[in-house]
Amino acid sequence: MDIPLDYVPFDAFAGLAISPNERYLYSSTPTAIHQFDLEAENIADSRLLIDTLENTPPGDFALRFNNTAIGSDNKIYIGGTLAFNHLHVIHEPNKQGLACNLEQYAIRLNQLPEASSLGMPNIPNFPDDFQVGTCDSMFVFTTRQQEEIAIEVFPNPVGDMLHIEVDFLKDKASITILDVLGVVQKESILDGGKTQLDVSDLSPGIYFYQIKSKGKILASDKLIVGN
Repeated sequence: MDIPLDYVPFDAFAGLAISPNERYLYSSTPTAIHQFDLEAENIADSRLLIDTLENTPPGDFALRFNNTAIGSDNKIYIGGTLAFNHLHVIHEPNKQGLACNLEQYAIRLNQLPEASSLGMPNIPNFPDDFQVGTCDSMFVFTTRQQEEIAIEVFPNPVGDMLHIEVDFLKDKASITILDVLGVVQKESILDGGKTQLDVSDLSPGIYFYQIKSKGKILASDKLIVGN
């Protein structure tokens, strides 16, 4: 399949995603979203402009169209470049043209702008029969502002009890668990080098954790919870 990129206004990072029914290809450029019909006789000629980028809400990080990922709810999520704190969402990607229902700035990431720099929150496309132990092939990154501090958070995926081990940290630290919308679900002070946190009351799904000390994020990553 050869699709000319003459519609891209300049050399830039962009994203590609295929609808769950494998009918439509979505292409993001920094300022526009296009849709291609993969069943068309001439796929390149089937390109439809879904929408152009709206202005960033006042006071927020600039958000262009960039990375794309299909969520377990069969929606397509679109991140931006550099730091950003919103996600765009294509709610019905199996439908043609404007019926795909692109909503710009659909999800506010609240307390997670740091976890969305040069990337986007992980949105694994798990099967319906997902169980703890299922591998996630999505990218994962961890930021540590003090490399001499050793931090381990396990198991991940977790069922009931999460273990946090922090070595060589002289100051007090805490762990915060947030859902995909950035809403805090759990907070706990880390007790010495080893701490256990009961997460059995959390609904199965995708979360994020942040480990902080003196206002600085020492580590952040995705956490999969399943019972």
